[in-house]
Amino acid sequence: MLFITPGSLIPVIKRNSPITSDIVTGLTNTFFIFIISLRRVIITIPYVHCNRLRILALSEDAARAVSESLGDAGEIRLCLRSSAVLVSNVLKDFIHEQPHVSFSISSEPKGCDLLIDSVSSAYDIPDNAHLLMTEEICLAVSSSHPLAHTGHISVEQMMDEKFIDLADTPSYAGVFNSIFNKCKKTPQIAYSCNDYILQGKLISLGLGVSFVASVTWTGSSLPENISLLHIDDCPHFRSIYYQPLGSFCSENQRIFEHQLEEYFKKLNK
Repeated sequence: MLFITPGSLIPVIKRNSPITSDIVTGLTNTFFIFIISLRRVIITIPYVHCNRLRILALSEDAARAVSESLGDAGEIRLCLRSSAVLVSNVLKDFIHEQPHVSFSISSEPKGCDLLIDSVSSAYDIPDNAHLLMTEEICLAVSSSHPLAHTGHISVEQMMDEKFIDLADTPSYAGVFNSIFNKCKKTPQIAYSCNDYILQGKLISLGLGVSFVASVTWTGSSLPENISLLHIDDCPHFRSIYYQPLGSFCSENQRIFEHQLEEYFKKLNK
């Protein structure tokens, strides 16, 4: 339960300049009632004899709004479903600059403040989401592969390859299924793993090939003896986006979103 003194309430409201704050007071024998409109969220705060305001019926988003105004919003709940390699770079820099902020990371959006995900087409991005980057999907092969020096491969040639499937990864499954549905082909699966590092190791050993996102792969620390091939007659891309999920966006979250945009903007150059 959150306690604030009556004297601190007005400064709290004033500091929330982006939030519409209307105060209505009514006096009874035992308490004042303050009704604060925080982005259409109504809070009723009874006055108690200990000269404090006890927030009894407070929605989660509104509680975070008041809490942040008091300097106590130190967690960002992040649903990370794509581009973990790149986003981890942003997280590292952000936490270094904002050590008081912690992250709770999940693969499911329920209860999260922010979602980072990717789709096969920019047209499929949700209306309230923000595009970070569009990158080409390439075929990763060992540098000893006969076509490694060419930089290109056709769908017909690709069908002779044995694929390394990245299991339990929604973003990879979406790309994989989209490409083969578009090409109307059935791939040969040689191995299935659930780890990017193991996937890279298997590719580098020449045990199979796999689809990778070109910019993400280049920016990772995965094996160097791997070549990326453009898929000539079936080009494919993915669009990475972030989407605020809660009705309240903390100042810390806004800073993190800005750093996300700046980081991906540099990658696009």
